[in-house]
Amino acid sequence: MPPNLSVIRCPRCGFEPNILTDTCIQCNTKLEKLCGICGFSNAVEKNYCDQCGGLFVMKPAAAQESEDGAAPEAKKLFFTEQKNIRAKEDRNNPRFSAGQQLEIQPIQDTVNERDISYRNLKKAEISKTHPAAPPAPEDKTARTVSVEVPPLVKKYQPVMLGLIITLVAFMAAYLLLAPGLPGFMLKRAAAGYLEKLSNGRYREAYDLLSTNSKVVCSAEEYVKRSKEYYAQSPRWEFKDIEVFSIGKTGAMVKYQLCENGTACQPDYISFVRENGKWARPYIWTLFEPIDSALARQDYPLALFLAQKLYLTDPIDPRASGYLCVSEFFMKIYDKSEESCGETLATAKTYPVGFSPAEIFWYRFYYAESLRFLDKLEPAIKEYDALLDDTRLLPKEQCPIYISRADAFVRLKKYENALDDAMKAGMVCEGEGNKKETAVRLRFLNGDAKPEAIAFAQHLRLSPNQTSIIESRWRALSALTAKLGHQKAKFLPKDSWLAAHISGPEYRVVLREESLKPGTKTKEIRDIMVFNVNLWTASAKIEKSRQPVPGSDEQK
Repeated sequence: MPPNLSVIRCPRCGFEPNILTDTCIQCNTKLEKLCGICGFSNAVEKNYCDQCGGLFVMKPAAAQESEDGAAPEAKKLFFTEQKNIRAKEDRNNPRFSAGQQLEIQPIQDTVNERDISYRNLKKAEISKTHPAAPPAPEDKTARTVSVEVPPLVKKYQPVMLGLIITLVAFMAAYLLLAPGLPGFMLKRAAAGYLEKLSNGRYREAYDLLSTNSKVVCSAEEYVKRSKEYYAQSPRWEFKDIEVFSIGKTGAMVKYQLCENGTACQPDYISFVRENGKWARPYIWTLFEPIDSALARQDYPLALFLAQKLYLTDPIDPRASGYLCVSEFFMKIYDKSEESCGETLATAKTYPVGFSPAEIFWYRFYYAESLRFLDKLEPAIKEYDALLDDTRLLPKEQCPIYISRADAFVRLKKYENALDDAMKAGMVCEGEGNKKETAVRLRFLNGDAKPEAIAFAQHLRLSPNQTSIIESRWRALSALTAKLGHQKAKFLPKDSWLAAHISGPEYRVVLREESLKPGTKTKEIRDIMVFNVNLWTASAKIEKSRQPVPGSDEQK
């Protein structure tokens, strides 16, 4: 028995459409879906009846046509008109382009044709079902513009290409060889200078000197000195030139010096870089004037000549060594620290070495410069390194112990300072050194109380004021004149006391004793209390009261 079929029908005109729509295409009335079981009217989108709950089974399109009795041609005409109506509606829809028509297939037809699926079609059949995509619009901006190459460019194009390749190859070769070019030019300059010297061509060798060398030494003087020097030397030759050290401003060259067929010995020569070229510095004319100025203690002149020497040949450590000594005795300690440190650093690698005595004094001046700049810890390390040298004589150990004791005092390491002062007393020679060492030792062991009192008495609170003891004497004299001799017994009396605190530090007290006129009782009070450091010759006022009642100082 066939099931009761549901049907979509217009409640107004009775039209039953066979397409999925919610309004009648004839009278534009809202359609209803009639249940085939109970006949209840439901909404078109319902799949179950709201009254009986039965599932809607729709009438097939073929059955509907047979019931209506319409001819196939009439149905075809009806659907053609319906498509035309839909096409008119789609033209007004901006979502669809021109020439496209939208047709919606009924649900029942889709169910009946479910076996005809794209899954079962071949690729060729699928491509036939889809129309070919319209051709892409022509991009006028992507047109290839043909440019005609001028004949002259065609003619010289191989030449230009060759030049470019040559330039690139030259740049690559330069990048590979550039690091070695300064060394090559240095050895070439050294060979040219030594070749002219060995053959006695001194005037030509002078042309290879640096500009500063030519300023301090004329050509005639250079030729004269060279002739005098090499006249006393045997004939010599050189070979095996190599770069010993090289920098941005200077370099050192090593070579083998062969004299009269004897075994060759290594020798060294320095050069400076000047205007992109290597030139030989000549400094022999400056050594004697600097030594003479230092011997006369003319340190400004020695410093001036040492600066000229350093500008001429900054590679030679003797130049910075002369600066070290001159600046130290000129008390330019920030500069002497740099110069002495540079001298010690370059002396380690410079082939022409200093004597042990010269190295000792350069290092001592360096340590002293650090101490005077209050760089006490680095200074103590330098003193320790100097004292580690077992070759030092006692007279050379004496200033080191005294200086290191001073550094310990300023660091308030008084035990270490006392130990160094005692060692200095054993190694120092000469009456002056022994006396100075004994005084320093008294400062540290607490036996210098009288010296502490004397220092406090003669202390000036400001450069324009008189000393403490003189100010007290003037105040008491004025008070005596004011009270008269009959009341002299009531005048205050001063007493100075001292006590050892630690190391070279002492506490000095100015104490005043007086009688009260009414009760005749003794009154004692501390007027001033000082903290005196005898080693550093400094003092601090810990307590200060008005010196004398009724005196001018009080007013």
